[in-house]
Amino acid sequence: MKNLHLLYIVLGSVLLAACQNDDGFTPRSYPFIVTEQVNLIDETGTTFEFEIKDWGLGQITSYGIEFLETELANNKYYEGDYYLREIKGKPEGTQVTVKISSDLLHDTEYIAYPFVKTASTKTTGKAIRFTAKGSSDPQILKVTKSTLGLNMSFTIIGKNFSSKKESNQIDVLGTENYFRYKANYASTDSLVIGVYPNTYWEGSNKEKFDLKVQTHDLTATLPSHFNIDYPRILSISTLEVFPGDELVITTNLENESQFMYLTVNNIDGWNVNYINIPLIKVENNRYRCIMPEFPAGNYRIGLYSSYMIDESTSGLFHIFYENNLEVLSN
Repeated sequence: MKNLHLLYIVLGSVLLAACQNDDGFTPRSYPFIVTEQVNLIDETGTTFEFEIKDWGLGQITSYGIEFLETELANNKYYEGDYYLREIKGKPEGTQVTVKISSDLLHDTEYIAYPFVKTASTKTTGKAIRFTAKGSSDPQILKVTKSTLGLNMSFTIIGKNFSSKKESNQIDVLGTENYFRYKANYASTDSLVIGVYPNTYWEGSNKEKFDLKVQTHDLTATLPSHFNIDYPRILSISTLEVFPGDELVITTNLENESQFMYLTVNNIDGWNVNYINIPLIKVENNRYRCIMPEFPAGNYRIGLYSSYMIDESTSGLFHIFYENNLEVLSN
């Protein structure tokens, strides 16, 4: 009987260990996370906490929170994405805290899920609901360009933007008749903005315009940041050229090379000995081309820059009046 009693104890220990393993102590091939709470809800956002119970066998590559207005999440006809707060890399510990400081509307209920990703999996925790009190104001810290022109884009570096492109409204005040602006990429700390011309600006390139970013109902403004200018030739590497020689052109602005051409034409008229030579970008605002076979002579040169307006192509000429190009005969 004593031995039988010992056997029961051993079997009980084995069963207990097996149950513990089933509860999460056996390493999984994927991470296992537990939602904890949402706290610190105020006018600057909210803080979300969750715990990584099991790291799994794969390396965690990112983690974060996805969330959406409960009303939209419950709407079966809603086809949009959740807001995303994704942090690259592996958390420092098992207790994870993520601050949500944008995309939260005052007195609006949200549903949120924590997640972790590996190279091959995404693990999502249990949903939690909370009512937001608001978001932090967006901030503009840096803008990669300060001149508006043709076929261009610029990046805004900052804080508290929306991770949804359509929730960021971009304006350069006073230029609405000349350009349209669209967020082509959005994250909470950067926006990539495409600039699309409506018509030609004929004002001074010294006039300054304010940049405005509106994220939901909150606004950030950068005063007197932009001016408007168009590509023109500043210099050319040589003014005497044989067919087959390389020419390097420096312009005042960087532009997409597929829309730019060096024009060579007879001084006495545009309809005789006229050619457009495609330019290849070297770096920044420097471009190169090879002089094709062309009759020897003295020619006026210029820069032709094409751009799209409402799916039709237009263009601007800049004539380089400072010097002419001498094409020599081989």
